[in-house]
Amino acid sequence: MSERVLEVLDAGRVPYREALEWQRSVAQARIGAQLDHDVLLLLEHPAVVTVGRTAQPRHLLDTAGIEVVEVERGGDVTYHGPGQLVGYPILDLRRYRPDLHWYLRALEQTLIEALARLGIPAQPRAGANPRDGVCHDPSAQPNPVRLVPPVGPAPDRGRVGGGLLPALRGRLDP
Repeated sequence: MSERVLEVLDAGRVPYREALEWQRSVAQARIGAQLDHDVLLLLEHPAVVTVGRTAQPRHLLDTAGIEVVEVERGGDVTYHGPGQLVGYPILDLRRYRPDLHWYLRALEQTLIEALARLGIPAQPRAGANPRDGVCHDPSAQPNPVRLVPPVGPAPDRGRVGGGLLPALRGRLDP
């Protein structure tokens, strides 16, 4: 097996639809073997709410002044905004282990370790499943338990895209 390379692109603020097209383009290049390495897109979005296929309409609150985008991922409603770091890993899982559940657990563990390096204790969310992500450690004081990153993989022919959202610097105002 050849050396695994992960290119990290820190793009700053990118509108959601533009980032989605960029992500799709990189994923297609990876699937079509025009790109021989994995990519991690790091960016933030102007205020936007994404609505997944299984979203509950009652969860979409006041969106005045905020773009709303329907997306093909599962899940509910997610807010993205300025100052909120978003990561979109685009990986060929066949070069690691072609198992989506393994990937999710590995991604969660990577997030826990990264947060620990920042002095933020975290753990897998209780009853973890592919939609749960990581929580701030409830035993850590004085901070309350809170979800850190939703994880939304989008598998396609042995490759995986999708996003993770560590809300470390996020604000809820647009």
